[in-house]
Amino acid sequence: MSGAVFGVFATSYLHVWWNMLERVCERLIPAASGKISNTFFKVVIDQGVGAPFYVYTYYIITNFLQMVGDPRFRGTTEEAFDTTKSKADEMLWPTMMRHWKLWPAIHGFNFYYVPLHHRVLVQNLVLVGWSGYLSHLNNGGLLTPKKEVEVTVEIKRRQTVHEQAEIKRRQTANAQ
Repeated sequence: MSGAVFGVFATSYLHVWWNMLERVCERLIPAASGKISNTFFKVVIDQGVGAPFYVYTYYIITNFLQMVGDPRFRGTTEEAFDTTKSKADEMLWPTMMRHWKLWPAIHGFNFYYVPLHHRVLVQNLVLVGWSGYLSHLNNGGLLTPKKEVEVTVEIKRRQTVHEQAEIKRRQTANAQ
């Protein structure tokens, strides 16, 4: 459900965003005078402004709706939003580092070759896989710096417990 709600938001957002991006970039760097420069400018603006907003709202919308839709949730709407915002804040930049490995090339192609009225279609074709990946990250597949420290501490704790058990086993074996 939360993914469907975000999908409605995202498709509408992309339509408005790309129409505005097209007008602004065409005014500043007309494609007729330099299509490569125009495309590069669109990719930089899109990836520097539009993409972080898109990813952040993905985390806000999906996490908020999942939280308040969970029958076990007993908090207030404000608590749900605060928790959701904290998670989105923590996940944004690690996700963007992954995002920028794929999307600048997709958008470079999209902005250079694809007419404006078909760009959301190209975006949505790639989004079939990317949305699944975002869902994976959102549901525990992303080790944020904070989570990475927690996991490392737990691994070290388990290694210590295992080593202590091994020492005790050897001492018991040597005593017999």
